Amino acid sequence: MSKKKDFKIKTNTIKNALISSEVDSPGEVVPPIKKSVTFPASTSNQKTFDFAPFYSKGYDDIVYRCQSTIERFLSNAISSNQLTMTVGTIIGYCNGGLVKLFAFCESLISVVGSDLELSDIDKGFIAKFKKYLEVGFSYGAQRTVYFRVKSVLLGINGQDFKSILPKNPYPSIKRLTKSEKAYSKFERKGIVQALSTEIHRIKGETTPLSASDLSYCVLWLSSCTGINTQPLIELRTDALQPHLFHPHKRVLVTFKRRGKNTHITTLRRSDEIETIQEIAPRVDTVFQMVEIRNGSLRLNSEYKDSLFVFLQSTNREATPTRLTSSPLTYAAKLLSKKYELKCDDGTPLQVNITRLRKTFANRVFELSGYDPVIAAALAGHTLKVSDDHYLAPPPEAEKNHAFMGEIRNQELLSFNADSTPVASCADNKNGHKAPKNGSVCLEVFGCFKCPSFVVTGDDLYKLFSFYMYVVSLRKDMGAKQWKQTHGYIIRVIERDIAPKFSDDVVFNAKQRAKISPHPLWKTNHIDSPLIAVEEF
Repeated sequence: MSKKKDFKIKTNTIKNALISSEVDSPGEVVPPIKKSVTFPASTSNQKTFDFAPFYSKGYDDIVYRCQSTIERFLSNAISSNQLTMTVGTIIGYCNGGLVKLFAFCESLISVVGSDLELSDIDKGFIAKFKKYLEVGFSYGAQRTVYFRVKSVLLGINGQDFKSILPKNPYPSIKRLTKSEKAYSKFERKGIVQALSTEIHRIKGETTPLSASDLSYCVLWLSSCTGINTQPLIELRTDALQPHLFHPHKRVLVTFKRRGKNTHITTLRRSDEIETIQEIAPRVDTVFQMVEIRNGSLRLNSEYKDSLFVFLQSTNREATPTRLTSSPLTYAAKLLSKKYELKCDDGTPLQVNITRLRKTFANRVFELSGYDPVIAAALAGHTLKVSDDHYLAPPPEAEKNHAFMGEIRNQELLSFNADSTPVASCADNKNGHKAPKNGSVCLEVFGCFKCPSFVVTGDDLYKLFSFYMYVVSLRKDMGAKQWKQTHGYIIRVIERDIAPKFSDDVVFNAKQRAKISPHPLWKTNHIDSPLIAVEEF
């Protein structure tokens, strides 16, 4: 198996200076002589962060304590092999958190007319800071900035800011923000064809791969494996291992530092017949090509174990360096422009690993027969994370959706279900689809794809009343649109739920719902027929 990844920094001057420096030491002169922090090589191109522009503006105590905390974070990251925190995360704290905090401090000073000390950070300060972020930032961006600042404040020695921070500063974040979605079948096909063309071109050459070529390989690996950006960029040369039990397969070993766990992806060897264009060329051949072609550059660099090393030619003196996220982003834009990739609505398509990863997870979800456990396992995250952030089947998959709830023919004495407008729910305030903010879940059309959904014999009357209501919508929506958006509900009820109960119980519930539907689902279409599943 792969050796533990080595993220330790080889630059002794930086390492010794950070580890030997006295952090948050009392009696230190403010502002300090050294006002910048130097970062070792990471997935970011940023080398330093300068605190000097923020000193001498009336909040030096806050700037100094934040700088000291960042220095300590960096020292701990290096000494722990970046297991406690990554360098990229610390850079994010500086750029995406502290810069905004310092701008707020300057703005606040102009209003109150007096200097700020660290002791001035209280509940009122935090409330004003949250209000300040509402101007110019989306709800999701506000939350990101806030939590980066929070991480630094909680890390300041000798301070207890936890008591002044709200427990839930940004409620309903899932409902109020839109995360990036998986690519549609049309979009995915365009990306795969473009990447396949580039990979075949690269394989036909013999020179070391450039940053753009390496980026295309990373994007290709992401589309085939669903691995995150950072573990991909930091792949080691020994990450491709032989399978212990299947000689025709390989395993790709990646390490996710944040979760402190190893992700193993099974790959087939490239000598098998390639009958589907989406999987050609194989992942292992691309891996081995990069390893061989850029081998000399790797040996002449400080990243001898890193797979993606290229010759940095932007500087006066070209030096081998490790691939970072910046050239990857640029190559993705170049790919979209070169092949004129389009979204379903005809607008230019943005290619990024986040959407490729979600596409992979949803593709596995579809191929597994909509099994969320299998999809989560192959994507390398928990079932909850998979359900909350990844598994969002595209519209064309709704009609093939599998029932994910639970059927109970008899009530259990220890089981107390919450009532919903459709049937029952294991927890209608904190279930899988619930808003989790104390409110009751009202996503009735989402019940049939929610693991918290429960159907008992007592629920059938209400369930078939809802069934009649859904059927009645077809007259208003039109058969084609109704079939695409609501048809799967009828099939789930008829094929997955009804057969679990006796015929007499189902028949009586249907008749009662047809003659006198539940008040929640009364319509003007009382005579709506029961639709045969075979109709769609």
